[in-house]
Amino acid sequence: MCSSDLVSVPMKLKTLAVVVAVLAVLSAATWYARRPAPEAPGDPRIGQTLLPADVLQKAAKLVVTTPDGAVNLTKGTGDQWNVASYYDFPADMAKLIRLVDTLQEAKLERVVTTSPSYLARLGFGDTRLTMSDSAGKTIWDLQLGKLADKGGTFIQFNGEAKAFLGNFTAYLDANAGNWANHQLVDLKTESIAAVELNFPEENGRTVRVTRAKAADPFTADGFTPKQELINNLINLHTAISYSETEDLDSAGAKAAQPRARTVKLTTFDGRNVTLTYSQKLAPKVETPPDQGEFVPPPQPVYLAVVDSNATAPVNTLMKKRSFRVQESLFTNLPAKIDDLVDRPPPPPPSLNATPAPSAPTTGPASFRMPGN
Repeated sequence: MCSSDLVSVPMKLKTLAVVVAVLAVLSAATWYARRPAPEAPGDPRIGQTLLPADVLQKAAKLVVTTPDGAVNLTKGTGDQWNVASYYDFPADMAKLIRLVDTLQEAKLERVVTTSPSYLARLGFGDTRLTMSDSAGKTIWDLQLGKLADKGGTFIQFNGEAKAFLGNFTAYLDANAGNWANHQLVDLKTESIAAVELNFPEENGRTVRVTRAKAADPFTADGFTPKQELINNLINLHTAISYSETEDLDSAGAKAAQPRARTVKLTTFDGRNVTLTYSQKLAPKVETPPDQGEFVPPPQPVYLAVVDSNATAPVNTLMKKRSFRVQESLFTNLPAKIDDLVDRPPPPPPSLNATPAPSAPTTGPASFRMPGN
């Protein structure tokens, strides 16, 4: 080994030591940037429900906020809630109860962090649930962050500089119309004592079918109605939900009014619910013969409801909006009075009937031998 080799060995070791030192610094920096959140101190709320019962009892307003918008729900009479941000329509209580049940069944599993830098990484933003009392004071505020990798949702309460992990997931719907109860008519089929239909194309005549009690068949003046058809009508028109709403004076609702059909339902206790369906006739579009028949899209069907029960919520709704419903409710109504008439089938041919004489056959004359 020459003297130059003896000098190069320490130099190589020194270079290697520098590289190792640099790598160690980089490794430490990487660990620091990705280090887990420091262990946060305990909290007496750990193991408790997200939404305490006493908060729910005091709540008079719930605001659901997401980056897409906000929905305001307010408590009305009794246990009924209304969608203040959607024409003050009655809320879909099943949807609201599902959300409340999720929040009351969920528990706080642990404190995640109190470090501002780690809080900034947990996705807290514009997604939150806020409850206020009747005086407008906020009594509960839950901010939702990201979903945790191993399940659950990061949450904050009342803007605290502390993040928890809750053992739940919740989808918050920011479409106010989706929070409204879409049911317009909800009658029991067995409560219907009479059904009345109008037939505008038969000089506006009306037909009324009735029954004395739920187990009896329906009867009508002058004919026997088809029981299955009447029962199908009752099934369809005693449970109706709207699909969309429009302004009361919308162009579509006005254009549909001249072409209307009415179904009047009477219950055994004397309540009348009158349903008026309307639909604009689809325009005819001429197409060249080589392009086949053009079928225009169906026109929307509108429904107006009048309930003889003056306190029925549907009467108030009808003063706020025009309601669109399923097209088949209108198009499947009997077109003619004759469609309601139940006629017995023709009798089968009698087995003892004398068969009709057969027609004589014609053909070539018989050949006879002479003298026979």
